[in-house]
Amino acid sequence: MRRASVLAVLIALAIPGAAIAARDVTDTPVVQRDLVIAVAYWHRMLPGVTNGPVTVVVARMQPAEGPNGVMYAPEDIEAETVAGASVITLAPRTWANMTKRKHETVNGRTLREVSVRVVIHEYGHVLGLDDVPEGNGTDAEEVSWAWAGR
Repeated sequence: MRRASVLAVLIALAIPGAAIAARDVTDTPVVQRDLVIAVAYWHRMLPGVTNGPVTVVVARMQPAEGPNGVMYAPEDIEAETVAGASVITLAPRTWANMTKRKHETVNGRTLREVSVRVVIHEYGHVLGLDDVPEGNGTDAEEVSWAWAGR
């Protein structure tokens, strides 16, 4: 029996993500609140664009390529969603921040603003939108921060 548990631990350490399975947090009050704001935001920005059900999970991030081919380490990723997919994956650190007291701040923004902003951004990917490279002249980031304060 002990040999089997040691083998299971070794396999979990050898296979990324094996030790921590994705946890569905879709039905939590904080996610439901943020999804309502994200849907309203994108309905206002892109009238007529609709999407079916969305699932929100918490799982370990993997290295990812961003706009202009920039590679991001897992610890630098707040969340990820494949454009057009119906699953938003939050990093464990992002989820921890989303469930802390909302008056705490990070870089001058409350954790509530940060959590809503992440969900608004990721919901854009659910709708099929890609990331926008910085410096393209858009004010979408500031507009979504304004909505995050709601």
